[in-house]
Amino acid sequence: MKTNGMKAYGSLSLRSIFRYMMEEGYYPTFEKNCIMFSIADNTAVVEYEEGILSIRIFFAIDKESSSLFLKASNGAMLSTFLVRPIIMDERESIMFSCETICDTLTELRKFFPRLLERLIEGLEMHKAEMKDMLIARQLADTAMPAPEEYFPETGISRKILS
Repeated sequence: MKTNGMKAYGSLSLRSIFRYMMEEGYYPTFEKNCIMFSIADNTAVVEYEEGILSIRIFFAIDKESSSLFLKASNGAMLSTFLVRPIIMDERESIMFSCETICDTLTELRKFFPRLLERLIEGLEMHKAEMKDMLIARQLADTAMPAPEEYFPETGISRKILS
């Protein structure tokens, strides 16, 4: 089935997804192969091909934070298996992605809000985990080392615990 020169699967096409998003107040922009919109102060992209609906949210990070993101990802991803985080663009942006099979407008109406909600939850989980890790790192950096006692006769030093 073809509609407006674009592939459609079942009764769903990228154009019908765009119309649905307009009706729901997402205010998307129709691009050649995707739909873009803003959600939770981030850019989101919707793609649809051969019955697979894909939603991705992007946000920027600095290169130093990418390793912290990977550590946070390990902890936060234990809570959700639907959302996949990926570091992109030479470690300067992160993409959260989820996909589902979706053939009809009824399925889209059912799954789209839920997928979007899960993506935002995954994003917020990662942000919270990264914030906790940054706080822990800052506390470790500012912690005062225990005073040491040095014995010049033996060349041994030891930490004073009390």
